[in-house]
Amino acid sequence: MPRWRGPIEVRGVHQERGGSIWQFAFTLGEATCSWSLQREGGSEQWFEDGVLHSVDGPVEFPFERSLPPAISMAVPECLRWWGRARESFTPVLVQRVGDHLLLVTFEHVEDPAFRTTLVVDERDRIARRRIDFGEVTVITGVRRVMRWTRLPRPSFSPLTGPIAAAY
Repeated sequence: MPRWRGPIEVRGVHQERGGSIWQFAFTLGEATCSWSLQREGGSEQWFEDGVLHSVDGPVEFPFERSLPPAISMAVPECLRWWGRARESFTPVLVQRVGDHLLLVTFEHVEDPAFRTTLVVDERDRIARRRIDFGEVTVITGVRRVMRWTRLPRPSFSPLTGPIAAAY
């Protein structure tokens, strides 16, 4: 089923290898190749009109290469894991988990013991959970919006425990 390409607003949580956890929110206008990302703690970056804006200043980039890992969850085919030329991973296993989720396991092309996983919702083709290099990213909410705009500074509620898997 083709993904709805209209603008969306997404919230999620990321846990780094060292254990630090931060929340994020982003808007994505895939059809207009625009996005904005806010991280808990105040950092912001956005991409519009072919230019990536961040603390390092504006830089021209192709849309697909501009996507931070959190935003690539909404456009999982842009991840460099699908076994295309010069990619380090390739999918080796697809399993159904729950009613509408697919768990995709990727294997490193040079070391089959090195694996990473992605859980994709079949209904909207957005990845809901990614485990990669000891880091975890979980999408906690997705909603459609009328048009893409830079995301205003969101408020984040304190995390009260682990994010439960909803398979």
